[in-house]
Amino acid sequence: MAVTIDDLLNDLKAKAITEVIESLRNNPDLVNGVNHENGCSLFMEVITRYKPNINLVMTIVSNPIFNLQYVNPNNNESNIKTLISIADPWFFNLVSDRQDILFDGKQLTFTTAKEILNEAKLELKDIKNSKLIAEQKLRIKNLEAIIDTLRKLTINYALANNKNHLLDQLQDASGNNSPQNSTHGIGLFFQNLKKLIPAPMKNTYTSV
Repeated sequence: MAVTIDDLLNDLKAKAITEVIESLRNNPDLVNGVNHENGCSLFMEVITRYKPNINLVMTIVSNPIFNLQYVNPNNNESNIKTLISIADPWFFNLVSDRQDILFDGKQLTFTTAKEILNEAKLELKDIKNSKLIAEQKLRIKNLEAIIDTLRKLTINYALANNKNHLLDQLQDASGNNSPQNSTHGIGLFFQNLKKLIPAPMKNTYTSV
């Protein structure tokens, strides 16, 4: 009998992690399975509803057909946002060579990551337990590392594909689009980057 996503979800609920991993290896298409009761992808279920298992997360994320762009129709949460929220550079690096990691729907993944980082910093202010404070600080440090990688990947993609508007989006998301930053610091950095992208060629043909 063929294994279904419901079988995986039941095994996951029963904490039969080894069985889930084995099923995914034998049925790689199930990596994009969805819990139709709540709209969560298998990946979201693993991360948000249960204590994530390193080997299981690695099995899912390293699958080349894993759909990073899946969005839960019930809450608009994406697989990419879920991945960034883990705040684990090692897991992120498993997909960092994929072009679709650069976009979270219509916005840059860099923007999504910055939003998650800002939330993490706000959460830190309300944490009183010293152990939890240390854990949150590590999470913030990891998010900053992921953001730095996303910035570099996005810049490289924009330059390689002559997409100047992505540099504008990147600068806006960096929070450095104010007038005082337009000719200094990172504002100047982005201006210089844009100079590397050739302007669109004008039509020199004349009608006959």
